[in-house]
Amino acid sequence: MLITVVIMGIIMAGTSEMVMINNSSSLNMLNKVDSLNAARQLVERIGKDVRMARNVGDIFGQLINSVTGMPYSGAMPPPAGAAVTIGREYFPAELNPNYGGGQTPTNGWPVAPWPSKPYTLSNTTLVVQIPVFDSNGFPTMIAKGVGNPTAFSNLDNVDTLVYQVLPATASDPNYDPNTPTWIIQEAVFRGLLGGTFQNHVMLNPPVTIMSGIVGPINPNTGQPRIFQYLAHSGGDPQDTVAAATLSDITGVVVNLEVRRKQEDVTDPQSLGIKSEVYMRNNTLSTMGGL
Repeated sequence: MLITVVIMGIIMAGTSEMVMINNSSSLNMLNKVDSLNAARQLVERIGKDVRMARNVGDIFGQLINSVTGMPYSGAMPPPAGAAVTIGREYFPAELNPNYGGGQTPTNGWPVAPWPSKPYTLSNTTLVVQIPVFDSNGFPTMIAKGVGNPTAFSNLDNVDTLVYQVLPATASDPNYDPNTPTWIIQEAVFRGLLGGTFQNHVMLNPPVTIMSGIVGPINPNTGQPRIFQYLAHSGGDPQDTVAAATLSDITGVVVNLEVRRKQEDVTDPQSLGIKSEVYMRNNTLSTMGGL
């Protein structure tokens, strides 16, 4: 009897260990699938917006003297053909008819932990502007003389989408006290105020669209290197964009290193994903003659 009990105990111990190993493997797989699905959905979401975008940054930048190449500083708008508008690497820019004159969007500007405006293109901030189309699919415009500051000519009407990488808090289900973790939030600022046609719903306060981000990390800043920018002229992806080269930006790189866990599961799994997305119209979209 004693021998039988010992043998049964050994068998049960082995069986229990196999069940635990199998359960751990299943949890690992579930967490990896969760991480993969979340990363794929985010990349597809941002990719769709970038492909539709007219530009990164703010198209309503500043007036440039077409002869000297210097910023136009006259009190009155220049005569037709004497200046061009160039975009800026941040939003809202000085000549933005909807937000450049100190206007406040619905529900105000995002509050902390968001940084103060303007929102500047970087590894942790992506700004894209998408044309607003009417019910027939034609792009709408901001008429000359409308807005604050007033438009010097008819301008493209765009919605502005801002993606911001922020530190995760303990309330986030994928927060890890032992590993720096970040989230991505999105805010949407609509185009022509009071316009009849809008493609995007105002997202303000911002909404969290991704959590469980652990990298990749930019060694120069110690912050996540999520967004990078591709120039039409070639070269390595850029971490930042200068106003002078904004019109050369043709695409966006999205880098993600994700480490997520399902509810009540303490065995998160990591994976990395990278995507390169190109705008359909880039160089001409960030520079237009007056």
